[in-house]
Amino acid sequence: MVSCRTDFFYVIIAVCCLVVFGACAPANKQGAFPHDRRTASKVSSHSSPQQKDLDTSEPDAAAPETQETAESTAGGQEGEDGEPSGENAALETLFDFPVTINSQVEYHLELFQTRYRNDFSRWLSRSGRYLPLIQEHLKEVGLPLDLAYLAMIESGFSERAFSSAKAVGLWQFVKPTAKDFDLDVNKYVDERRDPIKSTMAAAAYLSALYQEFGSWYLAVAAYNAGQGKIRRAIAMYDTMDFWELTEGSYLQPETKNYVPQLIAAMLIAKQPEKYGFTDIVYEEPLAFDTVPVPKGTAVKAVSLACGLDEDVLLAYNRELSKSITPPDDPNYAIRVPVGKKDEVLNNLSRVRTSVSTTFKTHVVRKGESIDAVCKNYGITKTRLLKANDLRSTKLKGGQRLQIPYQTASYELMSEKSEAVGSVAANHDKGEGAGRETAKVAAKVEKSGAGSSAKTERLASNIKKPTANRDSDEELYYRVQEGDSLWAIAQKHNLSPASIRKWNNLRDDTIQPGSRLILKRTKDVSG
Repeated sequence: MVSCRTDFFYVIIAVCCLVVFGACAPANKQGAFPHDRRTASKVSSHSSPQQKDLDTSEPDAAAPETQETAESTAGGQEGEDGEPSGENAALETLFDFPVTINSQVEYHLELFQTRYRNDFSRWLSRSGRYLPLIQEHLKEVGLPLDLAYLAMIESGFSERAFSSAKAVGLWQFVKPTAKDFDLDVNKYVDERRDPIKSTMAAAAYLSALYQEFGSWYLAVAAYNAGQGKIRRAIAMYDTMDFWELTEGSYLQPETKNYVPQLIAAMLIAKQPEKYGFTDIVYEEPLAFDTVPVPKGTAVKAVSLACGLDEDVLLAYNRELSKSITPPDDPNYAIRVPVGKKDEVLNNLSRVRTSVSTTFKTHVVRKGESIDAVCKNYGITKTRLLKANDLRSTKLKGGQRLQIPYQTASYELMSEKSEAVGSVAANHDKGEGAGRETAKVAAKVEKSGAGSSAKTERLASNIKKPTANRDSDEELYYRVQEGDSLWAIAQKHNLSPASIRKWNNLRDDTIQPGSRLILKRTKDVSG
């Protein structure tokens, strides 16, 4: 009896071992995913779209991530490269971008119609301003016109949009990619906000991605995640099918959602009434003329010349980071509304610039150097020392410094007024000054406390009158663009109060082109 029980015990152990080792044996894989069925995956609601929608210059928060998910399979639908069936076939005539309708797309269709309905309505409204311009260029370069809706997913058709990743503009370029596609990003200009130049760059980038991957879904995914990420995903899962790539864990939810969001946005944007968007008021298409203006011309000056609010003109020139044209471009083509070009050409020479100097108080932090203060405010060490009557460059924590900076104001003079000191004046015709070339724009930043070293440069153009002018000899100074009363006083070892007294000035405001008396001494010549 004992022997039988022992034999039975060993039989049980043997069976258990077979089961355990059989379960541990590797499966026979057929690529990344089985071809007979698709593995169900979860689709995060993520943000919709991926980037920000801005109505102001400050960044809005992206649509909040939620825990909601939707079961997603692509079964029953052919992919981008397969034969169309069902509803897909009917969509071929409406779209020139491949459209697949599956549960991922349906999920985002629902989101756009419900939670993000107000946002999507704004994006539709803005599309009227930019779609014609974008699609015109896409047509010129032979790309699908429906790629224009990628700007809707990227930015909500907002030139001012920027993300936490420091991507900027309609097409959400980061600086390195912008540089790769010849977009200038510097102190004065950010062409990522230029709807025309950024569209040209985006089209070139998308074209290059399509040339590499041969699939618009993969090209669009690479626009979001980068070429390297998509290359690695393809190698990892051994498939060129975007939908199969989304079933793996390698791609981020943002990239997995990107193509479905684009398709959903296209479906609604091209058939808004079908999806309940019946009350959209579309913005007028962007149309403008360009006017070449002198270097360093302020947008405010141009707005005065054509009778528009400065904000209206800025909306046509979002690429100007400081509301002033680049100081190294003598013929910058500024954009104005259609019909305003002649007004600018006729009136810009009558816009006069006034520059005044004011001061801002800076409290020195512990361990802060004078070099750090100067760098922070964009002024020279010499100017900071003179403004505070300091002889030593050593600073103490808690010390209060006066930071000089300049502000500019503009005035449109009457047609009969002499355009001395005007933005576009070619000659200075002031009394006793001769024919001097006038500077063209106030090189200041109205909003900042900084003033570059260039704005401190004073022309040495003091002139002496004839000896028989009067009993006192007077030295005169012709005010240049960018001059300030304080800087002139420092240059000639005078006090601003004395200059104000000699010239009957109520304050420190001076006009470019005007003549100042700087010193009065007894004439000993005769």
